[in-house]
Amino acid sequence: MTDSVIVDDRAVPVAAENSDNEPLSRFHLRITALTFGANFSDGYALGSIGIALTAIAP
Repeated sequence: MTDSVIVDDRAVPVAAENSDNEPLSRFHLRITALTFGANFSDGYALGSIGIALTAIAP
């Protein structure tokens, strides 16, 4: 019998392994790098647009 938790009058199975206990892998590092790169690119683009808008404003 598997462990379960009652949620909204239904029995929902509990995961055998918690994902927080997974070892760090190349996948995690890749996702971290891509997320940082996306945030950096977004900030760079917004900064460039902000500077350009102040330069062209009368």
